[in-house]
Amino acid sequence: MKKKFIQETTSSHTTPSGDVFQVTSKKLIVHKTEDEPFYMTFLKYVGWIYGLSGVSQIKILNKLMEKAQFNTGIVSLTTGEKWEIIDELGISEVGYYKSMKQMIDSDILRKAYRVDKKTGEQIEKKGEYIINPDMFWKGELNKRKELKVTFESQIVEDDK
Repeated sequence: MKKKFIQETTSSHTTPSGDVFQVTSKKLIVHKTEDEPFYMTFLKYVGWIYGLSGVSQIKILNKLMEKAQFNTGIVSLTTGEKWEIIDELGISEVGYYKSMKQMIDSDILRKAYRVDKKTGEQIEKKGEYIINPDMFWKGELNKRKELKVTFESQIVEDDK
């Protein structure tokens, strides 16, 4: 993609005899950028593709996408943020948890884990999720590719 604009500068000069004259110069500047592919998610159809049964799941997913970190797909929800979502969407706490479970079961979301340095055990990070990068992404394309490999390798490990 090329963006073109004209930069115009005007300067005043005084000759030794005291005459004043102005010089205007114009410069055409071309700024070239590389476009990365744009990813769009049509939430209306996500429910059908992934078998989500309720509108509240799609609404919650939309909120999670808004809160997703750039280049990671990670969503960290404090207890307060969870309650903001529940209140804003007008759903029950039980409905919220059912929707989150169904999205995890449908592989739309994954719970985030950390590894205990002493035991090597995976410990769940409370309130932290990763959105499937095949479904939604905001960030650089190369970072999406890296996360996609990590996300897919977790599926293989889970199946063993």
